[in-house]
Amino acid sequence: MCHFGPTGSAFYYLTKASHCVPFPDGTRGVLYYHVDLALPPISGSLRFCLCDELEGFELGSDLQVRPGQPWSISLCRLVRTQSNQPICNMLLSDGLINQRLVTAVQGLSLGPHLRDNNLIYDLQQPVIVSLHQQKLNRLLVTSQSCSMVEFCQLFHDHGLGRDPFQGNISSARLMSPLF
Repeated sequence: MCHFGPTGSAFYYLTKASHCVPFPDGTRGVLYYHVDLALPPISGSLRFCLCDELEGFELGSDLQVRPGQPWSISLCRLVRTQSNQPICNMLLSDGLINQRLVTAVQGLSLGPHLRDNNLIYDLQQPVIVSLHQQKLNRLLVTSQSCSMVEFCQLFHDHGLGRDPFQGNISSARLMSPLF
């Protein structure tokens, strides 16, 4: 069970412009390791389930950064950040991850400024997109490599010469059956 109060914590709710925003005071819940079964094991992440007691975990809900986006720390960031090594060791000893997966993450060229909200693990994976964005950059991560994927002018109306939409949506790229 985790309880965040005025004494602070090793985890932060958000990081904005190099400023760490702590979890809201009184936040109670359970840190847990999550892997989406539709994605590869490298997509695992640490999440926070809001609940008052461990017994209430099943009835709890994930802490959201914004609607549709749960707070999480990716396996990639867990493995590559020195201060997270005790958590990685615990995940290894509990059998939630294995050494082969850790070694694969360590071998990736993820860059020094890894941002979890920019990672995708499958081209068809849904992502939250701001409708007025001119570009959408995501780092496609597999256990063998990582590559920057850039989508340009997704919702731009060339006839109007502007972006006619506002807000955020959950978007997924679907492969055409024609290819």
